Amino acid sequence: MDVMRDITNIDIVRENEGSENDQRLSVILEVSIQKYSLLSYSQIMELLDKYLKSDELVHIPKKLMDFSDSALSDKISENILHIYFLSTDVNQEQQVKLSQIRPIFHLYRMYIGDEAEPVNVTLNLNDETISFGRKWLLPNSNLDDLWDSLVFEKPIKEQLISYSETALLFADKEVSTSIISWNRMILLHGPPGTGKTTLCQALANKLAIRLNSRYDAVQLFEISTENLLSKWFSESAKFVAAMFSTMEAYLDNPKHLICLLVDEVESLVVSRNSSSNDPSDSLRVVNSMLTHIDRLRRFPNVLIMTTSNVTGVLDSAFLDRADLRLFIGNPTIPATYSILRSCLSELCRVGIIREPSAMIMDVKYLKNNSLLNEISKKLAAFASKCQGLSGRSIRKLPLLAHSFHIPHSASHCSLDQFIEALNKSLDLCRAIDSDNMC
Repeated sequence: MDVMRDITNIDIVRENEGSENDQRLSVILEVSIQKYSLLSYSQIMELLDKYLKSDELVHIPKKLMDFSDSALSDKISENILHIYFLSTDVNQEQQVKLSQIRPIFHLYRMYIGDEAEPVNVTLNLNDETISFGRKWLLPNSNLDDLWDSLVFEKPIKEQLISYSETALLFADKEVSTSIISWNRMILLHGPPGTGKTTLCQALANKLAIRLNSRYDAVQLFEISTENLLSKWFSESAKFVAAMFSTMEAYLDNPKHLICLLVDEVESLVVSRNSSSNDPSDSLRVVNSMLTHIDRLRRFPNVLIMTTSNVTGVLDSAFLDRADLRLFIGNPTIPATYSILRSCLSELCRVGIIREPSAMIMDVKYLKNNSLLNEISKKLAAFASKCQGLSGRSIRKLPLLAHSFHIPHSASHCSLDQFIEALNKSLDLCRAIDSDNMC
């Protein structure tokens, strides 16, 4: 029996358990299987069933990696890398007994090590082999933590998951695009450094987990065209055609999901009304891009994700084809606080900061300042000073703080010292940010 295949494509909702009056909490369990586990699907499910009969408390949401409190600790640790508990209600956060969970299982095995590394994707143009992007096998350990690292005040991530699942369902059911307009294309736009590309990568990885019963394989293709088009500008329309023809070869198997990420899409679809350098070639590029986007609609197993820093120059016909256009701006104060909290928690975990991360209170307490402890108040005050910085810049602040304002002779420091170091680093980060380097 192929154990890898047996447990990779499992997506189970215990619909038949309990009655309509079942008071248990519906919880999504994303279960990552150890690479070398030899248990079959039925054995994994039997193990999980036993585990969920416990009265052990679990906080939701939570990624559980330590099973030492369970009577099944050794057996679980040998076969399960982690279990991610998520409420079906995105705003619901609580503690619940395992026995009171009504599970929605997603079992999967991640690609790790060398097989998790991206590989170049090439095409032949004018007798020359050209790399035009890279390919990831999903779910991928290198992308595993991206979803949780992205913090938005609005439910952007949940909207993207819901849209993607619906778009692919419509494709499966062969919903007529003549009656209901949909193209399976997303556009994320906003200033640089706000996490647009990372969000697309994280979305593809999350879909590989959530849709594992539908697809035997999921791959992410990242297309980077800016440098290539500068080299092949006079033949860029031919390049676009060759690129999409190469992509279509991967779509023949409907059991394989292809997520296509076109980063900085303005390189390909600048408005035909504003083209000035070479109007005829720009027209050909945009027309070729639109034609091939339309051609991809006949494949039910492709999701197109695009990003742009400058939406004002995008062609209107391209914008019309995007089912979902989401603005990704710089983090708000609560989002900034959450990002900083995650950074400091990581430094607590590795011992660079000596106090436990539990001292930094959750963002939900930010609405009532009187409920915050002193450390959390200081972090909230600093978060308010960071307005205008991108998420990328905020995540670099701890590096600058430790590099220049924490004595390297010290084996560790306090939370209070580190927040003070963050404050001292803010001006430097803004200066670097203004040079587009932070």
